[in-house]
Amino acid sequence: CSNSITITQDVSLCTGIASLTATETMMNVYPNPNKGLFIIELTGTSQVSISNTLGQVIMFDKLDAGKHNLDIQNQSTGIYFVKVIQDGKQHTIKLIKE
Repeated sequence: CSNSITITQDVSLCTGIASLTATETMMNVYPNPNKGLFIIELTGTSQVSISNTLGQVIMFDKLDAGKHNLDIQNQSTGIYFVKVIQDGKQHTIKLIKE
């Protein structure tokens, strides 16, 4: 004599926090760290700003989808923040200039 049972359980995270996957794919910045020359890949038309740790905006531009070469070689070494606004969504990446 033998018996078997199968139990199926569905689990939801229930955190109320949307997945970051969609936000993370709206841009890609590389290489990081860099010497002041880097590439930003955008999935759509975006407002892009780069600011230093003091919050001073050192570059601001509206860029179309695709790859763009950006140059901050004339800036000091340190940490910068690349902020992209696309379709009402904002994403910021820390960029290190060696």
